[in-house]
Amino acid sequence: MKKFGLFLFIISAIVMSCSSDDSNTQQGGGEVTDPSPLIGTWELTAKKQDGSESELSDCDKTSTLQFNPNNTLITQVFSDQGNDCIISGEFTGSWSVSGNNLTFSFDEAGPGIPSIVTFIVFNNILTITYSETEETYKKK
Repeated sequence: MKKFGLFLFIISAIVMSCSSDDSNTQQGGGEVTDPSPLIGTWELTAKKQDGSESELSDCDKTSTLQFNPNNTLITQVFSDQGNDCIISGEFTGSWSVSGNNLTFSFDEAGPGIPSIVTFIVFNNILTITYSETEETYKKK
């Protein structure tokens, strides 16, 4: 269940990605006109659930979203197993941007995974919001 929750967390974060430079920054509800700043790898830095910070281990924070120029996506979920940090899931799919919505489709996605989320990118920080969850990623 923990692995699925982290997977949902990463998926949500992916959906919220966008711009990494000031000229293409989405602020508030503005429309994204150039999704290219999304391209690259984003590393999880924080998560809030129902307005409260979730505690993430250093291992959790190595989980990534990778947006490729051909609109493919790779997400890697890391979790603690004893004293080791291991990849507990790797998922592939595709992504697209329309306005301030990020849409994704994962090859392995199951029920309960949102396919459209809202996102903001500012100063190389990606914030994804869905349901009562907010995830923050930093561009590597």
